[in-house]
Amino acid sequence: MLGFLKHFGLTKAHDAGKKVMETIATWDPEGASEAEIRQIDEQLNEVLKNLASAKSDYNKEKAEADAARLNYEKSIRAAEILQKRVEENPSDVDSANMLNQLITQLETLHPEVEREEREAIEAAEVVAELDELAKMIAEKLKTARSQLESAVRDMKKAEAEVERAKERADRAAVIAGIKEDSSSLNSALSAMRRKADESRQEAAAATTKADILSTPSADKKLADFIESIDAPAAPTSISDRLAALKKK
Repeated sequence: MLGFLKHFGLTKAHDAGKKVMETIATWDPEGASEAEIRQIDEQLNEVLKNLASAKSDYNKEKAEADAARLNYEKSIRAAEILQKRVEENPSDVDSANMLNQLITQLETLHPEVEREEREAIEAAEVVAELDELAKMIAEKLKTARSQLESAVRDMKKAEAEVERAKERADRAAVIAGIKEDSSSLNSALSAMRRKADESRQEAAAATTKADILSTPSADKKLADFIESIDAPAAPTSISDRLAALKKK
């Protein structure tokens, strides 16, 4: 019964290790999240516990197997000595009885020794498998942590780049605002000049209109009167023309 329980414990540890092995074999450490890393780290801790337990079981199984083998070999040597005594002295009944008893024990003991040694070998195999699994998980964890740390560094660099880009955008906005203010000022000056020109044009048009629509002034009336007087007739005779020249 004790041997069965030992074998059951080793089988259970082996199956647990195989299940974790299948999980780890399909797990890609590239791009693993912090939560996944913690989960695998917990599995590594569990595997290491099983490994420690498996090593303890192996040490016990090995010790028991070695003890069983040592006892078996001592019994074999004892049987050889008794056999020699019986061969040398066939009448040595005590030696013959002990030899017969010892042979019977050895026939029963031999399967037990083989079982103990087989269990020690199985325990060693479980230790080897768990040790290999632990190393594989540890290696993948190192890769995953390295990748995660690299991703965190890249993320921080990206955040810094975004912050610098915002600062550049803010500076560009300030500069653009200054240019826009200058452009607005120039536009305002241009509008004022256009307004002044329009005002001058409107004033000229108003003056012209006033001239057209207003009552003629006294000077205008006098000029018109003089214009209406007939000019003196030009001299036609020789005497008149001579007289006109003398007046000049």
